[in-house]
Amino acid sequence: MVVVALISSSVKAEENFEKTRLQIGGYASFAMSRSSKGHGAYYVPKVSLNLDYTLNKGWKLGTVLVFDQGNTESFKLIDVKDKDGIDSGEGSLDFEEAWIEKEFNENLSIRAGKLVLPVGAVNIADNHTQFSLFDAEEEQSIMPAAWKVFGVSLEGGFRDWEYQLMMTQSLNPTLFNGPTWIREGISNSLGKADNYGGALRVDYNGISGMRLGVSGYIDKNVSLGSFDMEYDDNNWIVRGNIDYGHLHNSLGISRTIETEVGKNALAYAVEAGYDIFSQFQKLKGQQKMYLYAHYGYYNTMESVSKGIEVDPLSKKNIFSCGINYRPISAVTVRAEYLNRHCDGNNQHVTTLGLSYSF
Repeated sequence: MVVVALISSSVKAEENFEKTRLQIGGYASFAMSRSSKGHGAYYVPKVSLNLDYTLNKGWKLGTVLVFDQGNTESFKLIDVKDKDGIDSGEGSLDFEEAWIEKEFNENLSIRAGKLVLPVGAVNIADNHTQFSLFDAEEEQSIMPAAWKVFGVSLEGGFRDWEYQLMMTQSLNPTLFNGPTWIREGISNSLGKADNYGGALRVDYNGISGMRLGVSGYIDKNVSLGSFDMEYDDNNWIVRGNIDYGHLHNSLGISRTIETEVGKNALAYAVEAGYDIFSQFQKLKGQQKMYLYAHYGYYNTMESVSKGIEVDPLSKKNIFSCGINYRPISAVTVRAEYLNRHCDGNNQHVTTLGLSYSF
């Protein structure tokens, strides 16, 4: 793929690119949550440090170092399974990305290394601009988030279109399971795989304030397709997504790993928020206060192969609402109420948090 792109590119790189420079950025969030049965915790959902080093003649290096303390896992199953307490919350520290890039022109660049697969809204999301402190529960319950892979990516755009085509290692089916479907399939940190996988993402930005995106992934065992959208204009932020995945041999995989895994998985969500400070002349453009609501659904066993029993805990409906207060663009104070319905039970979680980016 790299050789073909190098040969077919008809535009030579500019000799005088901008001078070598280092860019540093990051994000951090802090949260306090309490569930309906009195379980609570103080924790750090995510901290990231981004380092981008621009070289001459279109070459660039990038790394993203992330500390992740479990995200929604600490509260996902409390009360629903009568879990005694919450996860330990020890978290993990990892290089989420580490890559080298060569830009030929604005329409074509090649990136290679450890990358995030751009499938689904959750894997392209800017944490600071999201309403919730946590990664989208619906998507991250059926697919990896972040989907870290070793691979090669072709990226670029033309007019109102952007694209990303990636070749990488396949997921490991021995790590699939019923409750999380294919999500744990990338747990091998060495990047080893029995086969190859591919991903494609295309975004359209031709409508003012709106982005529409389609993405997909395929390997020997998995096919996954996704649509997501975001509108950010006129004091509104509206987002939506739908993801549908298929295991090509769920019965065979289930027998191999001795755990029942669904044949098809489905997740979707929609959320909307309005900046109420936009209605006050003294605050408009200076500070923001978003009131938002969110509804989502996911089922890791939307359908199953004959001989596999459906786990009623695989299907969940989620409603949440909250406030995002942004005194400055880099800082967000958050309050959220969440109701999760599963197998006739309701779990209520209240979260207060703070995040900042730079």
